[in-house]
Amino acid sequence: MFNYIKNFIVKTVKFVLGLTALLVVVVVVSIFADTSTSTADREKIKELTQPKTETVVVKKEEVEKPKVLTVEDKINRAKGALAYQCTNAVKASALYPTKVDPDWGYDAKVWKDYSGTGVHRFLITRTGEMMNGFGNMVPYNAVCKLDWNSTTDSTTVIEFYLNNQLLVG
Repeated sequence: MFNYIKNFIVKTVKFVLGLTALLVVVVVVSIFADTSTSTADREKIKELTQPKTETVVVKKEEVEKPKVLTVEDKINRAKGALAYQCTNAVKASALYPTKVDPDWGYDAKVWKDYSGTGVHRFLITRTGEMMNGFGNMVPYNAVCKLDWNSTTDSTTVIEFYLNNQLLVG
């Protein structure tokens, strides 16, 4: 039985060695007999082995100068932030701040530089629903009167009404 396994291993090793020798012979012959490279292929190989040179074209473009915001532009940008402040005031005064659901949009009236000192007055009205102590959603109407300084970007709350009751003022 062991003789059979020994003969099988010897024959397998001889076969593998013979196959390896044949493969080596084929590779050596193909390397030395490779004269089939055409002139175009030689040129391509020469081109690929040469270092590449690149040319960079720089385009001159005009850069836009930053736009200086006018007072009206600053006021239009501040409206949304001030309306958000009014919503936060409603949440601060609500019994359940997480259950305040403001409606989309707001009504904002602006008096530009009403005092001559660069201070603008905003009257912002927000509506929506909030939860009362019984768990019912009830409508609310909030009115915020704010003074906003456009140069320092500071805000002062003048009056805050929630459902026609003065809470700050």
